[in-house]
Amino acid sequence: MANTTYLGNKIVFDLDVSLTETPEWETVACMTQTDIDSTRETIDVSSKCGPGQVAGAKTQTSNFTGFFITDPEAGVQVSMNEIAAVFDAGESRHWRLIDEDGGAIYYREFNGPMTAYNESSNLNEAVTFTGTIAINGEITRALPVT
Repeated sequence: MANTTYLGNKIVFDLDVSLTETPEWETVACMTQTDIDSTRETIDVSSKCGPGQVAGAKTQTSNFTGFFITDPEAGVQVSMNEIAAVFDAGESRHWRLIDEDGGAIYYREFNGPMTAYNESSNLNEAVTFTGTIAINGEITRALPVT
């Protein structure tokens, strides 16, 4: 049996720009890295009967990095100025990570506000940005059927 890897360059990071029930996805322009981090606290339930631990509350975040561009494709790409505005607003938004083939292989959809945003400009290098989203609720891991 072969082990087939799936390269990260096939994953796109989208923001729902519609603010309605019907998503209108636009790609966050020029991403270089995205991830989802999940942790769960551990609760100590040790007693005279012995040691023990149970899983507690779950915390999930999504982090992203990319290059700042000045000419995003209107109606298709979200610019970094728009992403900065999402951070400034402090509102929960609708996000997804989806494979370029339409979500058949990799799909993650979630809601949450941006809790961190950074722009970095180094001499003779492209301006970069990073951000963090605090994921509220569960992550949808399969392409929704419409």
